[in-house]
Amino acid sequence: MILVSVEELAAFLALKPDTLRRWVYARTYPALKAGKTIRFDLDTVLPMFGMTESQVEAAKTTIRSQRENAA
Repeated sequence: MILVSVEELAAFLALKPDTLRRWVYARTYPALKAGKTIRFDLDTVLPMFGMTESQVEAAKTTIRSQRENAA
């Protein structure tokens, strides 16, 4: 399981972060919330955008490498 922030997922999907937030508050897409912090599980959310299992795995690899480069 890889949890990503609203900003990370929005950048990956080329969406505005506010769009994702609206979808979460409308309960359109599942998210984990702790206070005001929202996180998405890539294994759950990306297939809802029509991505195959291999595309989800590729997305995880991309996110991991982005995080390593940022650190």
